[in-house]
Amino acid sequence: MLHAKTSSPTKKTLPYWIPLIVLTALFTAMFGIMPPLRDDQWFMSFATAFLENPSISNFIDGFREQVVFRYNFDNARIPNILGTVWVVLPRWFMVGVLGASFAFAVYLGARLSQTWRSSAAGFSVLIFGIVIALPWFDDMFTVMFAMNYLVPSALTAYAALVFLRQVPPHTALAFALALVVGLWHEAFAATMLAGVVFTAIIIPYYRRPATAAMAAALIAAIIFLASVPGTATRIGSFHPERFIKLHLGVLTGLPFYLFAISALALWARKTTRRHLITPQFVFIFGARGGAWAVWRFFLTDYRVSWPMIYVSSIGLAYIVGKIFATRAKPAWAAYAVLIAASIVQPVMSLPWFIKMRQEVMTANEAVMAAGEDSVVFTPVTTPFTAPWYTMGRPSFEIYKSGGFPFYNAIPEQLKDFSPENAVHIGISENVYFHKGCIVLEGTRTDIHSAKCTLYFDGKPYATECFGTNFTTPAGEFTYILPLHSFQKAKLHHLSGFDLN
Repeated sequence: MLHAKTSSPTKKTLPYWIPLIVLTALFTAMFGIMPPLRDDQWFMSFATAFLENPSISNFIDGFREQVVFRYNFDNARIPNILGTVWVVLPRWFMVGVLGASFAFAVYLGARLSQTWRSSAAGFSVLIFGIVIALPWFDDMFTVMFAMNYLVPSALTAYAALVFLRQVPPHTALAFALALVVGLWHEAFAATMLAGVVFTAIIIPYYRRPATAAMAAALIAAIIFLASVPGTATRIGSFHPERFIKLHLGVLTGLPFYLFAISALALWARKTTRRHLITPQFVFIFGARGGAWAVWRFFLTDYRVSWPMIYVSSIGLAYIVGKIFATRAKPAWAAYAVLIAASIVQPVMSLPWFIKMRQEVMTANEAVMAAGEDSVVFTPVTTPFTAPWYTMGRPSFEIYKSGGFPFYNAIPEQLKDFSPENAVHIGISENVYFHKGCIVLEGTRTDIHSAKCTLYFDGKPYATECFGTNFTTPAGEFTYILPLHSFQKAKLHHLSGFDLN
């Protein structure tokens, strides 16, 4: 009897620790296998002199140049200001940081949703939301993108837990913690600020000095990040006219809308209404509202939705945890399905990370052998040939602007390309689809982040495209790789293409 009592707590924690450990290992592996592309290469370019000839002076010069560039032409977030540091640190160290950040984003999210070791069903909803719903396909396995979105997820959850303590945190600590969250990313600053302010409005107990300190720090961070010169160069991503067009991004906003519907369902019943007046729920409700507003105003890249989906997943986990509190069998059934799906998906994606790494190495060797100004044909997976179950993890669209060597690499299946053997899909020009590739007849040098429209089953889908010129015995052509086409390509038939 004594043995049963002492082993019970351990058994109760296994449904939480096992998936957390397994998923942390899987995501750490994916971070480690992912080759340095896109922004990783961009940030590394400022450390070229240091990487070729390591010295303090070379590092300081590269770091200074990078900081000045970010401040004037990009943004002044902490992860970007320190970007040169991240990319010159040992790869294994940064992989460890990202793996730990994933683990803490899950663990602290579970603590905030009150599901850790208390609701298997709620915990599984949180896991599913983080693993499946978050836009990992938006190049989030690169070091720089993960530092901008995964790390502040964990920081925000921790800051929320500190804020919600019954014993108020020291005012200076509250200010410093909120300032770090705010300067790490403006979207998370707005998310945290909305949660803090809304909680103070609804619950008088939280109208305390620590709350004022946090709010002040977050406001200061937002003002600073918005006022740096680099923000003006990126203001094109601000689209306030899209705010009320709720039909845009319905699937992306699904976790938010499910959370709202679930909250209304709880409020409709007097027996469950009490769960909606706790500090945790009030904070989550306010925070996800702030994150939703940021997403609606900047309805461009999918990664803008990250804070909204993360906080909404925490909120859904909280609600499910309360709903299934007295329903053991349905709770464990939901747990089994959601945890299984959340583990199987990255397991099936892992070989494709290995494939991407092999393709990058092969392309790199081919370009180096032929000369950096040469165009080579190498094995290249495209968004149209990648299997649906990868869910864009990894995103082979990263090849569009992944830097060297993919400014020079063409999929090997186009080596003998001829319009006679391809399907014509052009609307206003001669454009063809062949073996998972879009090809424009003739050479173009202006197709870099160019506006284009893909037609899936006849319906237009506006996006951006990147092009690389190549030659075959049949003539001169341009290989075109569209942005954010993976999801549409898996669900619909590509019937047309047009350059705007």
